[in-house]
Amino acid sequence: MKTILALSFLTSFSAFAATCPEISGDYICQKGSHISYKNIHKTDKGFIVISDGVEMEYFTDKKTYALPDTESVRDAKISSYCEKDKLVVDFTGIILYDGSDLAKQVSKTEYAVKGDGMIYSQKVKMKGLPMPGLTLNCTRQ
Repeated sequence: MKTILALSFLTSFSAFAATCPEISGDYICQKGSHISYKNIHKTDKGFIVISDGVEMEYFTDKKTYALPDTESVRDAKISSYCEKDKLVVDFTGIILYDGSDLAKQVSKTEYAVKGDGMIYSQKVKMKGLPMPGLTLNCTRQ
């Protein structure tokens, strides 16, 4: 019975992971004077993204994971999944300033295939109010 459950889990996880886009690579993402460097590696469980030197691992199983508290954020949670041709990352957390609560942030970030490149887009709400969105065109390096 344990073997059947384990095999069933592996089969369903593999089928789910197969829906993820092929976005592995090094990118320069830009809009006007805003430039961002991204290095993306697809793994068996999701993606590792290094964005401007900051590394994050995203498990594309749609489960919510708690992130460790830092000087700038607490009670942070992240969830990621793939749909069609994009990786979607949902984030919630309390943003801190000098150790005090500044605002609750909710954001949705998408990494979407576009031809030979990628589109990076992020929508953010702070204190429940939408902030200006960010969309960058990314080219492979």
